[in-house]
Amino acid sequence: PFANLSDEKDNTFFTEGMHQDVLNKLAGLKGLRIIARTSVMGFKGFQGRLDSLGLVLNTKYFVEGTVRKYENQIRVSVNLIEAATNETLWSENYDRELKNVFSIQNEIAQEIVDNLKTNITSTESKELNTIPTSNIKAYENYLMARNILNGYFDTPQLSKVVDYLQKAVKEDENFVDALSLLSKVNSDLFERSANFEDRSIGIQAKKLAEESLSKLSKLSPNNAHTLRAKGYYESMVLKDPIKALQSFDKVIELVPNDAETLLYQGILYSYLGEIKKGLKNMEIAYTLDNQNGLIRYILSTAYSYYQEYEKLVKLYKEFLIQDPEMTHYEVEIKYYEFLINGSIESFKELENSISTIRLTDRCDMETVKENKMVVAMFNNDYENYASNWIGKWDRHHADHGNWSCPAIINDELNQANLMVQNGKLSEAEKIINKAISTIEKPINEKSQCVFNTHVYKPKLTYLLGDKLLARAKFDAIVSDVMNLDKFPRGLVERKVLLETADMIAPDVVYEIYKQVTSKELSIVSLETVCANPWKYPNLLKDSKFQQEVKEDGRFVDFLKMNKIL
Repeated sequence: PFANLSDEKDNTFFTEGMHQDVLNKLAGLKGLRIIARTSVMGFKGFQGRLDSLGLVLNTKYFVEGTVRKYENQIRVSVNLIEAATNETLWSENYDRELKNVFSIQNEIAQEIVDNLKTNITSTESKELNTIPTSNIKAYENYLMARNILNGYFDTPQLSKVVDYLQKAVKEDENFVDALSLLSKVNSDLFERSANFEDRSIGIQAKKLAEESLSKLSKLSPNNAHTLRAKGYYESMVLKDPIKALQSFDKVIELVPNDAETLLYQGILYSYLGEIKKGLKNMEIAYTLDNQNGLIRYILSTAYSYYQEYEKLVKLYKEFLIQDPEMTHYEVEIKYYEFLINGSIESFKELENSISTIRLTDRCDMETVKENKMVVAMFNNDYENYASNWIGKWDRHHADHGNWSCPAIINDELNQANLMVQNGKLSEAEKIINKAISTIEKPINEKSQCVFNTHVYKPKLTYLLGDKLLARAKFDAIVSDVMNLDKFPRGLVERKVLLETADMIAPDVVYEIYKQVTSKELSIVSLETVCANPWKYPNLLKDSKFQQEVKEDGRFVDFLKMNKIL
């Protein structure tokens, strides 16, 4: 990341914009593999050895620079450095008027290409020297919008992004980059607002997305920015993943280092059941952007969903090497090793990793608590389980603008049922009352993990004492949930359906389990059931499931030791 040397510290957004635009120009070249912006931003102001950083990011060269902006002048200083030797291969200072900022970006990119002796095509050369807009006000508004998107943002902040981009387009109606981002952001806003009570937000977002795309199709139909915006519109608004993938394929042809598009393609392939293609795209995105939190989360989640536990262990070991202070990965590694072999020894190693963990500022205590709950379940230690469970509602509630999503209410009802079984009736009643008061609240702009409440409502009816009505509600939803093809909603709802079946329909729980796990993509597996004896107690008792465990061979001794088999 370039350093901001401007007297006005508010110009950081401009410095970061310069850095990102040079990086984006290079990302369009097939002859270079460019590490994505999100992976390098965490090393802003890095003072350590570049050879070690090169190993973390898997890169051979670094470009570092400074930007000083004052009035209508700009000075940019840049160095190209070989990581292994720390040798400066090229350096240059640029003193120009602000209006020439794009020519500086083009020259920096060209110098890097020349010094690395990279072969580029005439088309790539032309694209390298393209100037997106001659209007500095338009460019600055565009950078302000992009700066918000580069951080953590919620739905209300997307409205601010739209305002900045509309100002940019007003300054320069032919600004392709701003128009394409305006379309993409409004497609995202349309999808997020699908469940809002206020339908006007989605209607307006769709209109703006379409208007921007219409202008783009006339200005620059084959531009990577245009095709990317088109793909998001086709996916989020038209709900046509096939068309979206075709558009994104064209983007990758033009910008092979586009980690964000590769990731989104991976998600769409997964949605269509193309599991191997989906994983491949996610893995390529990770090689380009291995410090990107979203990519790391989605790839690790995908490995878990696809039961690629060996790959997940390897990935977590990589995370731990990159940042040894994130000690919770030591526990996660032991948990998934337990799922891989299901032995008493591996469980003991998980238990030991929790008791001996070195706590640091970078350690995710929620991950540690989740694993403590797993251990407590098998040790039949309800009090320890409950002490680590406490607080989930409040944390989740706060994150969602004081609206609790179906995912957390489902967990609460599971906990209430467990409390009833352990004689904690007054505590269970408090949770049930809280769920009743929250369950019908309208979805708001900060709602993120949304799925249909009908999947867990039978649990609430059951806990309120009407078991016959609960079973009727459950029977009525099974077919719809099994056939739900929305990703990832279908996965989540089928997992909840199985938990609901275990609670109120134990006679069909094994049948539901077989239907859920027969899907190519499922959060539930034999391993996850065996690791959750309090969530699936009736399934674990089912003779057909027990026979399946015996034939599999894992978890047998372990479940016998815990008197489950």
